Amino acid sequence: MRETFTVNGQIRNRLRPLAAGDARPAKEQIAERLRQAIAEGHYQQGERLPGTSALARYYQVGAHISYEALLLLQHEGLVRVVRRRGTFVRGCGGGEARHG
Repeated sequence: MRETFTVNGQIRNRLRPLAAGDARPAKEQIAERLRQAIAEGHYQQGERLPGTSALARYYQVGAHISYEALLLLQHEGLVRVVRRRGTFVRGCGGGEARHG
C-alpha cells in the first residue's frame, strides 16, 4: 500500500514553510526544512520522507526542485534514496535500516 502525504496532514505537521525573502535557491531551503524536521525528531531512522510530488505540492515548486533537495540530503549522508521505494532517514553515524 502506498503511503500518502497530504498538505493538511503529515507534511504540514512536520515541515515548516519556506521563509519569505530568503534568497537561497528553493532546493536548499527545502533541504534545510527536512534537515530540521529530522533533527527535531519529526522523522525517525528508517522512516520514509514525503515523496518529490508531495513536497512539490506543499512548497509549490516543480518536482525536480524537491528531488534535488532530497539529493542534497543524500549527498550529506542524512538519507538513503531507494529507487521506486522512496527516501528514508539514515541512522546516526551513517547506519541505515533495510528496505526491501
